Amino acid sequence: MYNEDQSKIELIEELILKYWSNYCLRNWLSDNHEQPYSPEIKVKRLLDRCGTLLLRDVPPDERDTLTSYKEMVVGSREINVSDCPEAIAEMLESGCVQLNRLTPDDRLRYELLTDKLDERIGAQKKKVARARPSTRFERLEAIRNAFQGCTIHGCRVDTDGCFEHNGAVYQVDSTEGKYAPHKTRYGDQYDMDRIIVIEVPDGGVHFADQDGYLMDDAMIAVLTR
Repeated sequence: MYNEDQSKIELIEELILKYWSNYCLRNWLSDNHEQPYSPEIKVKRLLDRCGTLLLRDVPPDERDTLTSYKEMVVGSREINVSDCPEAIAEMLESGCVQLNRLTPDDRLRYELLTDKLDERIGAQKKKVARARPSTRFERLEAIRNAFQGCTIHGCRVDTDGCFEHNGAVYQVDSTEGKYAPHKTRYGDQYDMDRIIVIEVPDGGVHFADQDGYLMDDAMIAVLTR
């Protein structure tokens, strides 16, 4: 019987997995997986709903996992930087908007947007500070503060881990970590296909991954200059 006071893990184990675990194990992979009602799709939908139910036991301020519905919502409102034109990706990663590169209509929209944001932020009440994960923008700002006067560039990384900047060819260590390929039924998949190059005033170069985390310089090899 269903008991709303019972933990969601116990409910799933007793009411679902107890009866469906063998079916899930037998049909986790199937030859007709591309069909919408194949056993494999049914299993994954069942487990997806089980995962969503488990999230109800997690306090809202501690959730760091998106449900499939939330992923769909995010996907309808956001696009990957990798899918943007090079100029847009460069603009986002450098942290500055060059208004002279925008059309008059886009420039007006940008100025109206920033005005609205300034009004909204000024009207908000201060919230109680609490620890939270840093955002990509904050990490890039931290890099700018750590390397005063630096210039930030974004470069595409190919499937061999190679990228080019200012005529030099570099290679990132792709044997492990975010730039390592993952074997899937559709071939190799990569978590990241861009890298951030940080030029400092003294001529030195540092690197950060696509999420804005500084990388160990030992992970980058110079192939040609």
